[in-house]
Amino acid sequence: MAQGRAGIWHNGGVIDPSEIVVEDLLVRWWGQAEHLPPPLPVEAEWLPDQLKEHHRVLGRWSAAPPGETLLVRPERIRAQSGKAAFMKDYTGDWMWSFGLDDPNVVFECALGEPWEVVPESLSETLLHQFLYDVVTLAPAQLGYALIEDSAVVEVTSRMQEICFGGWRWPLPGGRIFVGDGIVITTGPAVSPQYPWGPRSGFSTMRCGAPSIVDFEGFPESDS
Repeated sequence: MAQGRAGIWHNGGVIDPSEIVVEDLLVRWWGQAEHLPPPLPVEAEWLPDQLKEHHRVLGRWSAAPPGETLLVRPERIRAQSGKAAFMKDYTGDWMWSFGLDDPNVVFECALGEPWEVVPESLSETLLHQFLYDVVTLAPAQLGYALIEDSAVVEVTSRMQEICFGGWRWPLPGGRIFVGDGIVITTGPAVSPQYPWGPRSGFSTMRCGAPSIVDFEGFPESDS
């Protein structure tokens, strides 16, 4: 799990993933950890240390169950053709794997298509996963299936963008912002017509925060 000296509660500018302290957010949203780091099943002993620690940290808070996110449960991860898929989207049609020769190399692909290298280390990808998923577990949430890009700029202007390398899922161009206890994920809105590419001028946006009062001044949610 990524550690850092600065926490994530700053406003404005950009921030490197290495600066993030995940536990700061978990404590702020849900209080002190409820459990000791849970033991992993013996079938998971071969996994990279970063991935094992990621599961252990999330397992300390009941509100952040790793089995209900993009993560594959540790005991279900299998090696195949030099890779091991440790994350899948909610349909199982998109996957992320680490390389067996170098677990720091991460790959992604749509089901049945060739693997491509993700421009993120394993630790960065796990942090990316955590922040993407944690919005749906936040004590307070707002969602926008379709919001004008200009409104996204206004909402995120006082936050920090985390400089992730980027995934191609669900569409290229996804971004994550943090600030004052709020986590926001944004990405291109999908056109309602084939070939269902990005819809010009519009985005999707999901917001998570400790309390609904943190969303004062945000546009009215459409979902």
